[in-house]
Amino acid sequence: MSQRILYLVRHGQYNLRQHDQGELTPLGEAQSHCTAQALQDLPFGTMHVSTVRRAVQTAEIIAQALPGISLVPTDRLRECVPSMPRHLAALFTMRLPQYNPEEMSQCTDQFEDAFQHFFRPPLNGANVHDLIVCHGNIIRYFVTAALKLPGESWTSLMINNCGITRILVDSDGEMFLMSYNDIGHLPLDMRTDN
Repeated sequence: MSQRILYLVRHGQYNLRQHDQGELTPLGEAQSHCTAQALQDLPFGTMHVSTVRRAVQTAEIIAQALPGISLVPTDRLRECVPSMPRHLAALFTMRLPQYNPEEMSQCTDQFEDAFQHFFRPPLNGANVHDLIVCHGNIIRYFVTAALKLPGESWTSLMINNCGITRILVDSDGEMFLMSYNDIGHLPLDMRTDN
């Protein structure tokens, strides 16, 4: 039976004062190097990456350890907020006062489009390893969608910078969470979640 394994990597720690693009901090760069080492022996051909700067920087560092890999930037993987649970509304209102329900609806559509695009069975009986570098919200959304959990479940999942999540899609389209937010490749003093 063929399978697709998706490796979802959250970007490294970034400068919070630059909310949209956010350059990686020196620690974020070091986290990305550790992640590259953890992934270097896997047979990736392509790395899909969010077009947001912090994700691109993370992907570029990882690519240095993966000779011959192609980077494919896509807006499908851009960060946004797909829904607003009541218990988080005050926090998001304070951090992002300009955010509105229409944007959230568009975000949910974006995430669902990305899920349908990337989480599909492998073709022609091949075993495929896909690498995706993006953001915490979309990874959490992907996990809850793969597990068929209610829409707002994504807010209950913690994810660290450069955490690696693995999801298997078999030839019948069934999905299995292999690991979530694996940070075993990061030393204790390099584990962050901003």
